[in-house]
Amino acid sequence: MGTRAWRPPPGWRRWELLLGAAAVLIGLGLRLNGYAQVPPATANADEWAWAWAGVTLLTAGVPTGWSYLSGYPAYHVIHLHGAGYPLVTPWLDHPPLFPLVIGASELLFGQHSIAAASTAAIRLPPVLLGTVSIGLTQVAGRRLVGRGAALAGAALLALSPAAVLLAREVESEALLAPLLLVGIWLLHRLGTGEGGRREELGLAAVCLLAVLTKIPGLAVGGAAVVVLIWLGRPRATMLAAAGAVAGLLIYALYGAHYDWRLFVTILNSQGIRRAGVMGAFEFITSPAGVNSRLRDGWWLLGWIGLAALLAGRTSPRKWLLAWPAIAYLVGILVLADERVTARYGWYHIAVYPEIYLAAGFIAWRAITQPDVAGLTLMLALGGATATSLWLGSPWNPPAWVLAGVLGVLLIPPAVPRLRPAGRWLAATAFALLLFGMLVEALDLNLVLSFS
Repeated sequence: MGTRAWRPPPGWRRWELLLGAAAVLIGLGLRLNGYAQVPPATANADEWAWAWAGVTLLTAGVPTGWSYLSGYPAYHVIHLHGAGYPLVTPWLDHPPLFPLVIGASELLFGQHSIAAASTAAIRLPPVLLGTVSIGLTQVAGRRLVGRGAALAGAALLALSPAAVLLAREVESEALLAPLLLVGIWLLHRLGTGEGGRREELGLAAVCLLAVLTKIPGLAVGGAAVVVLIWLGRPRATMLAAAGAVAGLLIYALYGAHYDWRLFVTILNSQGIRRAGVMGAFEFITSPAGVNSRLRDGWWLLGWIGLAALLAGRTSPRKWLLAWPAIAYLVGILVLADERVTARYGWYHIAVYPEIYLAAGFIAWRAITQPDVAGLTLMLALGGATATSLWLGSPWNPPAWVLAGVLGVLLIPPAVPRLRPAGRWLAATAFALLLFGMLVEALDLNLVLSFS
């Protein structure tokens, strides 16, 4: 079956644990720094739909949220946070798992009504989920791309201003991201022979929970089924497929509990909203933020890295790093509206870890090889993004300065005798880029003002 390349990861080293823990703690600090104020409460109205549905489901037993979908029998407009929201009951726009997570946080904050909900309460779960994703990125990534590249990917995820900003958004993709990472970890354990029935059942549970988080979570189950078929694991394949189907059935029963006809009507309304076949293209190429532009060169570098990983025939990198992101991309193509994909940056959250791992892989190779082409891509995409706002508003150096900087960094790796120095220069450049992102992420108002 071509699985000889699937080997258990090496044991953990102390420096890995220390640097990984530092990435998680710094990432948490950046995400908590002003998280209730930035982005503004009115930047993304979806946050309140999830929050209100969750708190009313927990307190009243019936979800109430705002919706623009046609088909609800009545809409009651409520004015909060300087805007009007058409409330509907029962709110059946999406499955219930993520609203329940957000609603539980509201209750912990002592907020028991729609009017009482605050950004401090509803944004804490996605912040914590995003932080968990940083650690899981290193745990899963070291199995696929090695210690150094996994740590580089985790550092990018921790420090990238785009990732920090979007980690505060109350969107269900915040829960899909760690679920997908756990699924990748379980799949690798099954591929290496470390895992058995417990991992198979765990993967089935992940597939179920992903669907109950959001319908595009079907991509998690779909990706897992394809990998398991390739690995020749029929029992695990059937369990993963059963988990995804069970998630759909539970969602259907949830809708039928309140109003089956209304549930079907809302599903149809969701379906007719999609438009075009360029959703996947917009998903990769558009600088999507919080209903605005947000440029992220590391995101583009990561997709280039994934394309490079597809060249391998049997590598776990192909099946467990590139393929899950591509499966999710197919979900966007089939289910998303290309007209909004270019604005809804939170769609990226679900696969941010995989994309940043691929970017970290290119960056690590550029430093350790040293790889002139990879280093050039890192500087042209990630480096430009990291320095644009850090060194100015935005930074606009003369052409000769840029040419000189690039020459200093790119000439040594191309000359055999200078390659040791080239490694140190590349490592220093990457460290400076990480520092630049840290500075930007500490002041996301600056990033937003130029996005």
